[in-house]
Amino acid sequence: MNRFIFIIFFIVITSALISCSAFKAAKIINSGDVNFTGHMEKSVPFSLDGHPIIIKTKLNNSSKNYNFILDTGALTLIKQEVADELELPIDLEITAKGSQGKTKNIQLVKLDTINLGGIIVRNCSSGVIQNDSLFPKNIAGILGSNFLRFFTVTIDFKEHEIILTKNSLDKQKSIPVTLEMKHGFAPFLQCIIDDKTKIKAMIDTGTPVTSLNLPLLKNTKEFIQGKVIKATGSTSAGIGGRAAENYVLRLKKIKIGNNIIKNLPVFSHSDNSVQMLIGNDVLTKYKVIIDYPYKAINLIPNGKKFDINPTSFGVAFEKKNGKTFVAGLWENSSIKQSGIQVGDEVLKINSIDTSQLSSLDLIAISMKNESSIMTMELKSKEKTRFLTLRKEEYLSKIK
Repeated sequence: MNRFIFIIFFIVITSALISCSAFKAAKIINSGDVNFTGHMEKSVPFSLDGHPIIIKTKLNNSSKNYNFILDTGALTLIKQEVADELELPIDLEITAKGSQGKTKNIQLVKLDTINLGGIIVRNCSSGVIQNDSLFPKNIAGILGSNFLRFFTVTIDFKEHEIILTKNSLDKQKSIPVTLEMKHGFAPFLQCIIDDKTKIKAMIDTGTPVTSLNLPLLKNTKEFIQGKVIKATGSTSAGIGGRAAENYVLRLKKIKIGNNIIKNLPVFSHSDNSVQMLIGNDVLTKYKVIIDYPYKAINLIPNGKKFDINPTSFGVAFEKKNGKTFVAGLWENSSIKQSGIQVGDEVLKINSIDTSQLSSLDLIAISMKNESSIMTMELKSKEKTRFLTLRKEEYLSKIK
């Protein structure tokens, strides 16, 4: 799995910009109601090939099935074209801060209904994202925790399904979580690094990797000892923009409840408001049960092994004005031999014209489990050339 090319979708709602109070913004984000009894249970399939998790929903009175990214670390978001299609009025505009610490203005709307497998939440708030280059054409937006918070949600990564119920977890046998409205009601829990450092971590199905904010990562024993890799350029991005610097290192031990994870590669992120993101590199190894109403979580091992020696193509991309460029590099031997540079324009990947690819398409191509070779057509200094990259291990191998 290529873990270096990723966009993190969590946002921090920082302020209301139009002439309405912060109280009104909170009221809109806190909106939603559901008619769902304790005896009901609904299973809904999802697809996952590398990243991200895709699930089908219906919106308002439309008969259309919309593809959404399932993201526990974000407010629900829809693309501008979906908002236009549904003729949604704008309630207000807010400032949102992404995982890399950059800000962006996002408009808030209310959806009359979000229908997931026959389970309906009414009057649910959503942000409207206007970056057309972010999502593929077949993705309508993000289904976030402000929708999920009404349920106990089981995310079964082995069976590729989520289950919505009103059944409560046994608090004596589960891990307590907090839900933060400024993060779209994302769940946070406590974990312990190397038996000493207590960290407040977000459960975030919107990112493929686990990451620490820069101050914490730079304070780890591994970083201080120089057991760290720094990227050239920028290899990660959030809704507000790209990170100025990126690192990866291997943490010896992470404890989440009774679950212990050893030698996990962990990346940096730039938003100090979130200490740690627990991404799908960890979550896919568990049946994840989040009891939103009673603020608890269970992580039940599903038998999948952690990939502690992952591989990468070593290149990250960004979209600018419809074009695709090399944004960052992790210099493995394949990268060094190719002569690829940050700023090179990418015309084709695997013979696909990159003008037809969104940021998420680029991630998906890089992260498909069966992909071990990537061919590229580049333009640099008005010269066009072709190259082939191979996935390689990027940290010292552990047996």
